[in-house]
Amino acid sequence: MSALTRNRRVSAADKGTVRTFPAVLGLGAGLAVLQGVFDYTGGKLSGYEKDPSIDEYERKEQLRKNRRRPIQETLDELGEGRGMMSSLIV
Repeated sequence: MSALTRNRRVSAADKGTVRTFPAVLGLGAGLAVLQGVFDYTGGKLSGYEKDPSIDEYERKEQLRKNRRRPIQETLDELGEGRGMMSSLIV
Protein backbone atom coordinates (compact mmCIF):
# COMPACT_ATOMS: atom_id res chain seq x y z
CA MET A 1 0.00 0.00 0.00
CA SER A 2 1.28 3.41 -0.79
CA ALA A 3 1.16 6.28 1.63
CA LEU A 4 -1.61 7.99 -0.37
CA THR A 5 -4.08 5.10 -0.24
CA ARG A 6 -3.33 4.20 3.37
CA ASN A 7 -4.43 7.57 4.73
CA ARG A 8 -7.33 8.12 2.37
CA ARG A 9 -10.82 7.11 3.45
CA VAL A 10 -12.43 4.69 0.94
CA SER A 11 -16.01 5.54 0.10
CA ALA A 12 -18.73 3.25 -1.26
CA ALA A 13 -18.41 4.90 -4.68
CA ASP A 14 -14.74 3.97 -4.82
CA LYS A 15 -15.59 0.33 -4.16
CA GLY A 16 -17.99 0.23 -7.10
CA THR A 17 -21.22 -0.02 -5.11
CA VAL A 18 -23.42 3.04 -4.99
CA ARG A 19 -26.30 2.83 -2.54
CA THR A 20 -28.87 5.29 -3.69
CA PHE A 21 -32.27 5.48 -2.04
CA PRO A 22 -34.18 4.18 -5.13
CA ALA A 23 -31.74 1.28 -5.43
CA VAL A 24 -32.24 0.32 -1.80
CA LEU A 25 -36.03 0.48 -2.22
CA GLY A 26 -35.88 -1.56 -5.41
CA LEU A 27 -33.69 -4.25 -3.90
CA GLY A 28 -35.94 -4.37 -0.84
CA ALA A 29 -39.04 -4.76 -3.00
CA GLY A 30 -37.36 -7.48 -5.05
CA LEU A 31 -36.39 -9.39 -1.93
CA ALA A 32 -39.95 -9.04 -0.60
CA VAL A 33 -41.37 -10.51 -3.83
CA LEU A 34 -38.87 -13.37 -3.73
CA GLN A 35 -39.77 -14.19 -0.13
CA GLY A 36 -43.47 -13.96 -0.96
CA VAL A 37 -43.11 -16.44 -3.82
CA PHE A 38 -41.13 -18.76 -1.56
CA ASP A 39 -43.85 -18.56 1.08
CA TYR A 40 -46.64 -19.01 -1.51
CA THR A 41 -45.06 -22.19 -2.86
CA GLY A 42 -44.98 -23.67 0.60
CA GLY A 43 -41.30 -23.10 1.19
CA LYS A 44 -40.22 -25.20 -1.78
CA LEU A 45 -38.53 -23.95 -4.91
CA SER A 46 -38.98 -27.22 -6.79
CA GLY A 47 -42.79 -27.20 -6.70
CA TYR A 48 -45.25 -29.59 -5.12
CA GLU A 49 -44.54 -33.24 -4.42
CA LYS A 50 -46.09 -35.63 -6.93
CA ASP A 51 -47.82 -38.80 -5.81
CA PRO A 52 -45.62 -41.70 -6.95
CA SER A 53 -48.56 -44.13 -7.00
CA ILE A 54 -50.31 -42.28 -9.88
CA ASP A 55 -49.16 -42.88 -13.44
CA GLU A 56 -47.92 -39.70 -15.16
CA TYR A 57 -50.03 -40.30 -18.28
CA GLU A 58 -53.20 -40.78 -16.23
CA ARG A 59 -52.43 -37.64 -14.22
CA LYS A 60 -52.07 -35.55 -17.39
CA GLU A 61 -55.25 -36.99 -18.89
CA GLN A 62 -57.12 -36.09 -15.71
CA LEU A 63 -55.76 -32.52 -15.90
CA ARG A 64 -56.86 -32.22 -19.56
CA LYS A 65 -60.36 -33.48 -18.78
CA ASN A 66 -60.57 -31.15 -15.82
CA ARG A 67 -59.60 -27.99 -17.72
CA ARG A 68 -60.85 -28.43 -21.28
CA ARG A 69 -64.31 -27.33 -22.28
CA PRO A 70 -66.15 -28.51 -25.37
CA ILE A 71 -66.01 -25.96 -28.23
CA GLN A 72 -69.79 -25.89 -28.50
CA GLU A 73 -70.12 -24.85 -24.87
CA THR A 74 -67.64 -22.02 -25.44
CA LEU A 75 -69.45 -20.83 -28.57
CA ASP A 76 -72.82 -20.94 -26.82
CA GLU A 77 -71.46 -18.80 -24.00
CA LEU A 78 -69.58 -16.28 -26.13
CA GLY A 79 -71.80 -16.17 -29.20
CA GLU A 80 -70.58 -15.75 -32.75
CA GLY A 81 -68.61 -12.61 -32.01
CA ARG A 82 -67.35 -10.37 -34.80
CA GLY A 83 -69.07 -12.17 -37.63
CA MET A 84 -72.46 -11.56 -36.08
CA MET A 85 -71.75 -7.92 -35.26
CA SER A 86 -70.38 -7.09 -38.70
CA SER A 87 -73.54 -8.39 -40.39
CA LEU A 88 -75.63 -6.02 -38.24
CA ILE A 89 -73.52 -2.98 -39.11
CA VAL A 90 -73.65 -3.45 -42.87
